[in-house]
Amino acid sequence: MNSGHSSSGSVHIPVLLTEVVAELQIQPGARIIDGTVGGGGHTEAMLAQSAPNGQLLGLDADWAAIERVQKRLAPEVANGRLQLVHAYFEQMPT
Repeated sequence: MNSGHSSSGSVHIPVLLTEVVAELQIQPGARIIDGTVGGGGHTEAMLAQSAPNGQLLGLDADWAAIERVQKRLAPEVANGRLQLVHAYFEQMPT
């Protein structure tokens, strides 16, 4: 998986990626919400685990993060598996 680059060229390394994905136990076809997309590392890993037809709704309060992840994961956006929304995770209904 690509670790991603910010617009400044620095590399974003997702924290505890392997541990988080293992704990979530995502199955193929899962429907997932990522409340803090950030650099997209966890998003990419969750999409991989939910392949081939899982779907992910990704939220982030930072427009720049949304734009970077839209570019980084463009094939997943294009095929409808990934939808990115500018929003705060606190806005998710409970």
